[in-house]
Amino acid sequence: MPIVSGGKFISIGEKIRLPDDVTVGYIVEHLLGKKLTVIEQFHSHLEPIEISQTRFIIRSKYLLATQDTGKK
Repeated sequence: MPIVSGGKFISIGEKIRLPDDVTVGYIVEHLLGKKLTVIEQFHSHLEPIEISQTRFIIRSKYLLATQDTGKK
């Protein structure tokens, strides 16, 4: 069954409470278990926020989301 059809993408994004680009990364890496490729030329719209704060928020949200779904 597709992971993001029928409004599931929006539900996942609301659950982890992060922007759509981060939601895609969460789905690919944590739900599908595939490794994303880091491309230095791509930049997130979260960059204006202090980097250490952003990393803390993203790690915290991923941790909470993976605990809620039982996936690691």
